[in-house]
Amino acid sequence: MKNLLTFILCIVSFTAFSQTFNNTFPHPGFGDQVELEETGYRVMGFGNNITGNHLLVIHVDKYGDTLQVRKIYFDFDFFSPTFTLRSASDRDGNHYVNFSHNADSISIIKLSPDWQEIWRKNLTNKQSDITALKVTNDNHIIAVTSQKLFKLDVAGNVIWHQYFGETDVIETRANSIEETETGDLFLYSIDYWMEPGQYYWETPKRPKLRIFSQSGEMRDSTLLPVYTGSSIPYGNDYICIGSNFDSSPRNLLYRHDINGLIFQEREIHLGENVRLFHMVENHDGNLVACGNGANSLVLHCMTKDGDSLWTRVIDYEAGVPMDMKLATDGGYVISYFAEANDGRTYPGLIKTDAMGNISSLGFEERGINQQVKVYPNPATESVVFELQKPMHSAIITVTDITGRHVATIPLTTEKTTWQTAGLPSGVYLYRIEGATAVASGRLVILNE
Repeated sequence: MKNLLTFILCIVSFTAFSQTFNNTFPHPGFGDQVELEETGYRVMGFGNNITGNHLLVIHVDKYGDTLQVRKIYFDFDFFSPTFTLRSASDRDGNHYVNFSHNADSISIIKLSPDWQEIWRKNLTNKQSDITALKVTNDNHIIAVTSQKLFKLDVAGNVIWHQYFGETDVIETRANSIEETETGDLFLYSIDYWMEPGQYYWETPKRPKLRIFSQSGEMRDSTLLPVYTGSSIPYGNDYICIGSNFDSSPRNLLYRHDINGLIFQEREIHLGENVRLFHMVENHDGNLVACGNGANSLVLHCMTKDGDSLWTRVIDYEAGVPMDMKLATDGGYVISYFAEANDGRTYPGLIKTDAMGNISSLGFEERGINQQVKVYPNPATESVVFELQKPMHSAIITVTDITGRHVATIPLTTEKTTWQTAGLPSGVYLYRIEGATAVASGRLVILNE
């Protein structure tokens, strides 16, 4: 009876926590940002149709099915839908988004939890937009524009603003902004400067880290080795991922201290045309970075020292990953936009499992990729991995449903037995990798 109840709970766990999908939504626009919600996920970006340009908000459930689509129009005379959405939510559930007000100014708009406009604040900053937006630990809003930093309260009042431009720089584009436990701000950005006779697209690009105090004073700056897309706290230091702009991409994982001093670098080799931009820490304490390659989205898992654990490549025709979050089940959600045959762009959302797979494999004994059989499933004391033909240098990696590592098993013969006695009952993920083949799936383990 106990095993029956456990089996039922495992089935519920399997269906609730292992949903994966890759959906593109039929609403012209961009998938600039993804957020977790109680009912699933929220994809946001700017959209456009015959009615006009608007804020596009798509709510989906955990299966990827659309629950609600919001198209929020504003009475602006000027609006450029090519601007990337920057959005943040405060501790009360209010939303803050950037909008172009006219050719000479930009706006922050505050929306209630049910997406009704509360106020808008114009920030004069000619020929620029908000490139980063963040709610701080003290529930204030940080907005970054080209060469200016603003701090506002939740009523829209400017607490302070700081100019950080340099004489030889024509524009600074922020990639991300992070807040330390002490309230300092780390601004990861790119400076563009132009030499006489150069066109804008020929301008040199200089990645830079600027560090600001709580009061907005810039206390330090450091030149960075690569364009930095994401930063994660690691003790008193920060781990960053980024790539360069060269024709042959260079992906780099590096660490810096609270003063911006870089003391560790590790190059990540993923082949030609792969650039990594986004990174999260998973439930196992490892790092998962996301980027794009040639007609593909790339997920790469590694330790915090940069040792490679696995790499997944998801093919798509023409897309750009814009944001990435760690899901509650240990998987990853990635928002993107894709170009369609009609010449327009459409938002999309990918949900993987904890090992970066998109799969719908079930419980029954079955052949995987016509090369592997895994049985019994559900299992109690042991599981057999049986190959139809040998795989050179193959290993089996097993994690729990949240992505925590459980076992690494060498697959040295055509039939390998893994002892599962003593493991907690539940759903587990396995992945078999060899020199010529890859297989993956899910196991249910039932123990007393």
